[in-house]
Amino acid sequence: MKKNIFLLLILLFLIQFSKSLSSSNETDQQALLAFQNLVTTPTHFLANNWTKNTSFCTWFGVTCSPKRQRVVALSLPNLQLQGTISPSLANLSFLSVLNLQNNSFRGGIPYELGQMPRLRVIDVKNNQLNGSIPTSLFQHQRIQVISLALNEFSGEMWRGPWYVPQLRVLNLRNNSLTGIIPPSVGNATKLLNFSLYGNKVGGNIPKEIGNLSQLAFLYLFNNQLTGFIPATLFNISSLVALSLGTNSLSGPLLLDKGNSVSNLKFLSIPYNQISGCIPTNICQLTELKFLSIAYNNITGDIPRNIGCLSKLENLYIGNNLIKGTNPTSLGNISTLQYLHCGNNRIVGQIPPELGRLSNLRELSFGMNYNLIGQIPEAIFNISSLELINFSYNNLSGRIPTTTGLHLPNLEVLQLGGNKLEGEIPLFITNASKLQIISLEYNSLTGTIPNNLGNLRELQILLLHTNQLTNEPREHDGEMWRGPWYVPQLKVLNLGNNSLIGIIPPYVGIATKLMNINLSGNRINGNVPMEISNLSQLAFLSLFDNQLTGSIPPTLFNSSSLLGISLSFNGLSGPLLLDEGNIVSNLKHLSMSNNQISGCIPSNICQLTELKLLSISFNNITGDIPRNIGCLSKLERFDIGENPIEGTIPTSLGNISTLQYLDCVDNWMKGQIPQELGKLSTLRELSFANNYNLIGQIPEAIFNVSSLEVINFSFNNLSGRIPTTTVLHLPNLKELYLGDNQLEGEIPLFITNASKLQTLALNDNYLKGTIPNNLGNLRLCGMHILEIPTCAITNHGKQSKLKEVLLKIVTPVVIASFLIFLFVSIWIMKRQKKGKSKDVEKEEQITCKSEICIASMIELGLDCTKEMPESRITMTDVVKRLNKINKAFLET
Repeated sequence: MKKNIFLLLILLFLIQFSKSLSSSNETDQQALLAFQNLVTTPTHFLANNWTKNTSFCTWFGVTCSPKRQRVVALSLPNLQLQGTISPSLANLSFLSVLNLQNNSFRGGIPYELGQMPRLRVIDVKNNQLNGSIPTSLFQHQRIQVISLALNEFSGEMWRGPWYVPQLRVLNLRNNSLTGIIPPSVGNATKLLNFSLYGNKVGGNIPKEIGNLSQLAFLYLFNNQLTGFIPATLFNISSLVALSLGTNSLSGPLLLDKGNSVSNLKFLSIPYNQISGCIPTNICQLTELKFLSIAYNNITGDIPRNIGCLSKLENLYIGNNLIKGTNPTSLGNISTLQYLHCGNNRIVGQIPPELGRLSNLRELSFGMNYNLIGQIPEAIFNISSLELINFSYNNLSGRIPTTTGLHLPNLEVLQLGGNKLEGEIPLFITNASKLQIISLEYNSLTGTIPNNLGNLRELQILLLHTNQLTNEPREHDGEMWRGPWYVPQLKVLNLGNNSLIGIIPPYVGIATKLMNINLSGNRINGNVPMEISNLSQLAFLSLFDNQLTGSIPPTLFNSSSLLGISLSFNGLSGPLLLDEGNIVSNLKHLSMSNNQISGCIPSNICQLTELKLLSISFNNITGDIPRNIGCLSKLERFDIGENPIEGTIPTSLGNISTLQYLDCVDNWMKGQIPQELGKLSTLRELSFANNYNLIGQIPEAIFNVSSLEVINFSFNNLSGRIPTTTVLHLPNLKELYLGDNQLEGEIPLFITNASKLQTLALNDNYLKGTIPNNLGNLRLCGMHILEIPTCAITNHGKQSKLKEVLLKIVTPVVIASFLIFLFVSIWIMKRQKKGKSKDVEKEEQITCKSEICIASMIELGLDCTKEMPESRITMTDVVKRLNKINKAFLET
């Protein structure tokens, strides 16, 4: 009987357990289906796989425990899942791992997930999740991995007490988190990896991080952190990688003696405001492989014992204020692969010991400006080198003749901006992987090697500003043909050399060229129409050569062109823009100082992106197109020194971006449009030497506060100078209104011109008194114009004073002298007619002439004495001129 009762109890327990197990399994299934209802996939994969007809433990991505058949892991990465994360997942009470990385989930993380008692890993990186991070995750006793990287989480991290005793990995990188790193992070004592980079976190790095005794990887770069780097960081013996770059950290880099970061392999602190010297006890970092402290304010020398870092592979210390010489011990670091010391203040020679670095791939000392001596030839024997940069220093001598001979991997050679001389080494073409050759701004001579065309990977060739020549082919006079046959060439700059010959027609073969600069040479012939075949060409600079012929109309058919510079040549013919051409992106068009004729094309409005148009010093005729205002982005318009006629179009006032308008020495007539007063960004305005501009000066122009130069001289303008002159011109430096028909008084507002350096009002009909005080140290004290002496003596302004004085006084004195001399000679000839043979009389006249010339020189010196109070007045000038004239005419 007792046995039967015992068996009955067991049976009842099993029945109850079965019911409980069935209920729990049903809960897991319902939780998964609720999750699935909020998720979609492009292929409806989950909807087809997760069905009630099969056990949920067999569903894709679901892992169940073998005994209880409960969900312990849900892993659905890389499936392009979309939707939100359902709170129902919190009902999976046995769930240990949740992996939804690399999908497109949006919305937030349900707070309930942080309360799942058995959760160990939550990995949802690389989704589109947003909102705040649930604080429950930072109070989870069993959580080991929190990976929320590459999402759109915002707000602050939990500032309250962290209770995550098992946390090993905290990956929050590349979100939009703000606030500070809470000091309570130090409670996560088992943390191995803390990654917070790519956020907007500010404040100091809490010293409590030093309590994380097992921390191996700390990545805090690309945030807004400030303050000093805590010394406690360097007491973490387990630390392998420390990355703090791209913040606003300051203070010195301190390595206390006896610190225990002997396992540190990666130390990166670039783009901060770190100051002080490189610690001399850096040798404590015996395992260091990567050191980057570039782009800071580090001073002092490179430690002499830097060679002690025997395992170093990457050393980046560029863009600091480091001085001193290069330590020879650098040559002892046999593992070194990348050495970047550019843009510092390092002096002295490049150590030949660097030639021992047989594993070196990149070597850069560019832009130190004070490195001297020759380039060690041993460096050019390091076969592993891919980049050599010694540009913009003070290096001299020749480029090693073996250059390229032992550099099979070299891709970049930058030696520009030095004092190198001699020829370009022929062996340079043996470096068949070269992509960039930069030898500009040196004193290289000889010819450009023809075999440079053999460098099939070459993309950038910079040889400008040297003394290079070429030997054009005798039968057709073609210049160097090498570059046109380089299939990958994008940038070619041979400017400012002594190249001769014509641009060959096969220039069109180099179809990938984006920038051609042949300026400042002696190239002749026509601009070949084949240049139009260069469909990727953005910049064409051929100025300052001896080119002739007309400009090919097809040149303007390239939609990629941004800039054309053909100035200072002998080009002729009209400027043609064919209807329907597609140069809509052209921003810079410079063709000044040629012999271009014809009119400005009326269809110039096709150049909708144009910012600079310079066609001065040509033979262009006709009117300025009435629709010129269509060039709504134009900043500089220079058409001076042409026989352009007609009136000034009012549409110029519609170009709100215009800064420089130069229409000097043309044949324009009519009035100056009032609409020019709308040009609020205008800095220089010149209509000088047109001679036929009439009417009054528009007062609106003198309200353009940005104006620095106004030049309306040598015209036929009348009326008064606007009374608001200078009142609204705080930046005005030069004002030229001379040689017109202006009348009335000089406006009193001119005394407000605090920056005025040059004022020319000569040859008008102005009357009244000169203002008593111009309030400007550059113009006051000019006794020659009866302007009172300055109340303040400042000899630092004397140079400007002399400049203005000479501009005004010298023409007056010279003109007076020439008139006086001409009249005197005419009178003398009439009085002395018939007596030219009287030698004694001639000698007397010669003597008197010499005395008069000496008197004139003395007068000129008296007018230009350094101190204003020492100069004579205009009244005295007239008296002395009369006296000199009378003395000369006396018999």
